[in-house]
Amino acid sequence: MPPKKWSWNDESRERLDQVYAVLDEFEEFLPLTLRQIYYRLVAQRRVENSRAAFGAVASICKHARVEGLISWADIDDRPGGFYDLSGCYDTRVFVEESLKALMSGYYRNLMQTQDAYLELWVDAPSMRTFFSAIARRYSVSMALCGGFSSVSFLNDFMNRAFDAVREGRRPVILFFGNYAPGGTDLLESMKATFAKEESLSNISFKRIALGRDDVTRHRLPANPDAIRGAANGGRRRAARFGELPVELDALPPDLLERMIREAIEAEIDLALFRSEQERQRADRETIERLRARISGFLDNNVSLVTAAEIEYIPAKNGK
Repeated sequence: MPPKKWSWNDESRERLDQVYAVLDEFEEFLPLTLRQIYYRLVAQRRVENSRAAFGAVASICKHARVEGLISWADIDDRPGGFYDLSGCYDTRVFVEESLKALMSGYYRNLMQTQDAYLELWVDAPSMRTFFSAIARRYSVSMALCGGFSSVSFLNDFMNRAFDAVREGRRPVILFFGNYAPGGTDLLESMKATFAKEESLSNISFKRIALGRDDVTRHRLPANPDAIRGAANGGRRRAARFGELPVELDALPPDLLERMIREAIEAEIDLALFRSEQERQRADRETIERLRARISGFLDNNVSLVTAAEIEYIPAKNGK
């Protein structure tokens, strides 16, 4: 039985048109998070900044996607992840899929000639898709560090930092996180931890966003959950620290993308980086020619008729 369609009215259709406008305006940055869409509507004064208003926007986006009015690929609202561990149905499927993927997806390490070892640290897990798309263009690794990072996270980073130092490179952490006035600062906590390790004392920790200046300069709306908290007695806290928490999603996508790019490019030698980009293009042309030759050889010499035939290809030395 097909799901019952949502009852659209004039108000919800108008709100859907406003969502369309946001998706169209920031098409090159898709997918957007629900929060990014919501905060753009708040900035445009289309909706008030409240939990109820966010819930209404989220509901419209949900039903529009279910009914095919908005592409599932346009909005990133995955709190977790799916890992397909089912394996292949048989040897024929494995061989065919392997041949299709033969020598594809090549990315050169564009940072290999730089003296800086960069990592993006993102304290906003919902934005992993947004950040990873930009980081990949520069071959910069990214770490999600929600709230307080575990001892395993710290140990893994220390190992990466030690490797970088041994290679003569300087580790640089570019930190992006929500603005939480008066709260415990994750970045400062990390800096204090690594300051105790003499061999890693030259690590640079740089907060790129969000800071108080970002909030005031761009007039960013507060987290609607915090606004409700203020209404329930949190106003004393807001008055003490001057403002409420602000999420990274509140930054316009084009501005955030520019901040990420500028933060990375400020740490690297752009001439060396562009030289690596040229080598990557040449590498890909070489790989594509080789891939075509190998694929042609396989097409002419390998017969994929049945799984049974593949299964019973004699092993070397008859074993």
